[in-house]
Amino acid sequence: MAKEASKQKPSLPQIDVRKLMFFLGGILLGYLVMYIYFEPARKANNVLNQSDILQVRGMSKEIHDFRDANDGEETLWTSRMFGGMPTYQIDARYPNNLLYKLNTIIKLGLPHPAGHMFLLFLGMYILLIVFRVDPWVAAAGGLAYAFSSYFFIAMEAGHNAKINALGYAPMVLAGITLTYRGRLILGGALFSLAMGLELLANHFQITYYLIFIVLAMVISELAMSVRWQNRLILLGLLLVPVIWMIDPCNDLQTVWLLVAFLSLVAPLGVEFVMNLGDGGWSSPNFARARQFILGSVVLLIGGGIAVAPNLGRLYTTSEYKNDTMRGGVILENANHCSGGQAAIGQETDPDDCGRTGGLKKPYAYNWSYGVGETFTLITPFYMGDASMVDVGTDSESYKELSTMAGPQQAAQMVQRWPMYFGEQPFTSGPVYIGASIFFLFVLGLLIVNNRYRWWLLGATILGILLSWGKNWQWFSDLFFDHFPLYNNFRAVSMTLVIAEITMPILGALALHKVLMSSPEKRDKLKTNILIAGGVSVALLLIVLVYQSVAGEFFNPLKDGSTLDRIAQGNPQVKNRLQAALIDDRSSLFMAGMLRSIGLVIGVAGALFVYLQFIQKQFEKTNPWVGRLAVGVVVLGIFLLDLVPIAKRYIDDDNFVNKRQFMSPHNPDQADLELLADPDPNFRVLSFERDPWNDAFTSYHHKSIGGYHAAKFRRYQDLIDCHLDSERGALLTGLQSGSYDQALQKTNVLNMLNMKYVMVPTQSGLRNLQNQYRYGNAWGVENIKSVKSNIDEIDALGEVDLKKTAVVHEDFQAQINGFTPNLDPGLTIAIASYKPNHIVYNYNAPGGQEQLVVFSEIFYQKGWQAYVDGQPTDHFRVNYVLRGARIPGGKHSVEFKFEPQSYATGEQIGLVGSILLIVVVAGAGALWFLGRLKDPVDPEI
Repeated sequence: MAKEASKQKPSLPQIDVRKLMFFLGGILLGYLVMYIYFEPARKANNVLNQSDILQVRGMSKEIHDFRDANDGEETLWTSRMFGGMPTYQIDARYPNNLLYKLNTIIKLGLPHPAGHMFLLFLGMYILLIVFRVDPWVAAAGGLAYAFSSYFFIAMEAGHNAKINALGYAPMVLAGITLTYRGRLILGGALFSLAMGLELLANHFQITYYLIFIVLAMVISELAMSVRWQNRLILLGLLLVPVIWMIDPCNDLQTVWLLVAFLSLVAPLGVEFVMNLGDGGWSSPNFARARQFILGSVVLLIGGGIAVAPNLGRLYTTSEYKNDTMRGGVILENANHCSGGQAAIGQETDPDDCGRTGGLKKPYAYNWSYGVGETFTLITPFYMGDASMVDVGTDSESYKELSTMAGPQQAAQMVQRWPMYFGEQPFTSGPVYIGASIFFLFVLGLLIVNNRYRWWLLGATILGILLSWGKNWQWFSDLFFDHFPLYNNFRAVSMTLVIAEITMPILGALALHKVLMSSPEKRDKLKTNILIAGGVSVALLLIVLVYQSVAGEFFNPLKDGSTLDRIAQGNPQVKNRLQAALIDDRSSLFMAGMLRSIGLVIGVAGALFVYLQFIQKQFEKTNPWVGRLAVGVVVLGIFLLDLVPIAKRYIDDDNFVNKRQFMSPHNPDQADLELLADPDPNFRVLSFERDPWNDAFTSYHHKSIGGYHAAKFRRYQDLIDCHLDSERGALLTGLQSGSYDQALQKTNVLNMLNMKYVMVPTQSGLRNLQNQYRYGNAWGVENIKSVKSNIDEIDALGEVDLKKTAVVHEDFQAQINGFTPNLDPGLTIAIASYKPNHIVYNYNAPGGQEQLVVFSEIFYQKGWQAYVDGQPTDHFRVNYVLRGARIPGGKHSVEFKFEPQSYATGEQIGLVGSILLIVVVAGAGALWFLGRLKDPVDPEI
């Protein structure tokens, strides 16, 4: 019996304590680096000064106030911006999504922004561990990824959701990798969890670009799963862009989708047929293809599980999107109004083929990375730096300015000096992944296994090409015009995040390959290191020579007006300032180039020395000692490369006291006057800032304007066609003394119940009251029916909106049989107000039915109208407002925001959260119990 017992397998797997300690040690390293780097965040009441978060505080103030006053209830609608809009993409909460808590736990208690930046490290670290990279190398790769300059720039601006999404993106790739390696349960669970958290991050643009990487990876895995002759079928995918080029209007969408589908499916079908005589599905020769098919099925199921907890947000956002700027144009002539999107680079907008979906190209391409500017990936100061930089008192610009304006004023001026001379409207800094990472990326192209290098290279190239936008527009147009949903996103320069993910991956794989190399491969690896180093240095030298000789370091369009203003029209002073500016930019460029060359030589030299001397010294005794030694050196070079650049965008000076951070929202006397108004139900137009990009006003008041990239499309049309010109007329009236007359003509502002205009003066903001506003609701005596959206919006400037309601023929059924007869005794007043529930006291003493216009934004996918508690119909009037027929007599009229999409999404979200937790916990338990197979992974 004792002998039999000794042969029994242990109930629990034997855990390799050494591997576990190394794994946890890597995580600890990343944690400590972030803990130390963001030391100011650990101080009590300290916060990172993020400009966009200040805007978020403004746009979400009413939402938070509502929650506090109603035991955490969600309003789902806010009246503080653009007359009113859903909160789905502002600050809506979906409490049934249990992943929120997990997202907090994963950051291990690190304060903001250290937790977000740690997440970047952790995501890449887990991916590299899945690739079987040494934990020390994985940690170095994770830190290299996390310290990319763009992530620090984005974090400093307040793009927290973007950083969260970029943190989970590598984890998604890790789950896919495990699954395709045959670890279906563990890989599928990791993919579901990571994808669920990725969607939770709520930055769909980053998730969308992640899909490009996933597609490259899946195509590569498919190619590796079939015989080489069947891989040729995949070349059919090249027909897709050919069809796109000959079909600019996407009339052949069905054709190219069919070609793509057949190109992907046919290799597996042919492979299966070729193995029919050897067992078909069970054939050993079909094993790789079988593994790919099973993995793909698991990933599809896992994707569905990941979507389920997030369905509340996905459902509401998908429903809302079509009514926003991202849903496309509504006006039959997209350029009907000259403002807004139509004014941005209109000359670059080709024929739109009559499409109405998505953004307009000039707007989407406005932030396009310059072709030459791409070199900032490997040398940070190729295009100068941020648009406004402190160049210091040792700069040539300071010396020139001090002779003109004196040392004290010059010192102030150079704190915000224009150093960027690229093609983007402005920038907060370059996208720099590191010269050391670039060298390893090139080395990876030479030595890393085909299973990884080609899809990583392909995705990198695609991301770079798409980032050029209007600067290589024919290529971007192929995707904008054809690829599903691509035209819903702006700032195409953001596609560079693809390269920022893929290049560190391949670089880390290359570093691991060198450190873990066998003696027989030593000479070949040394040759490849010399080749990669030579190519990297040669490229940098070519760029250095070319830019030094041919580069102008000056942008006449950007710099000319700035220098003219400073020089006050003096051409000699302007020329001297221009020369000084060029000197500062060229010096910065030269320093960056020499720095990058030195870093490449440093990493290449460290690896060469390791292979030539260190590996030989320790290979027979303690090889890990040699690896650790050179690993520490390479990690040090990574940090020397990336941390000083990151410090330019987030350092100790970027942290402020919470009270100081919120000080821009402190109410001034003008705010206090409006807050003291006994009737709070009115809107405000502020001239303190650009009202269409200002959520500061929304912190205290219901604003005519706001700040959001997904505002209602109809409201944007209202801005372009009426509001901006009416605002201009009011400004002119203020300057000419005819303000009162101008107010009488602001038909649209008056229908939006604008009671106050906030005007900046030398003594502060001053409130001007508008006695001509129409109020919260009013009855009309006429109806103007129109047949098109253009007719509808034009009519707002042609009729007296106090007396006439403009109704589109889409709502003809709601006014059929109704003859307006305005009751002179009609009264309508708000009895109670919540952003998601408004109650009116209504009285038409004459007893006749009235057509009432409510100064609230129409959105039929959630708002329900009730008269005396009974549902009633309401419809759109005046292009953006609500109208309803209300019976005569006294009634209680209510509007409630009750979107069914939110309720349904939350119900499914709870079930999905529980299902995801069960899947992940079950997979973890099976792994811990040793019930999951652990196949040998292919060579890196």
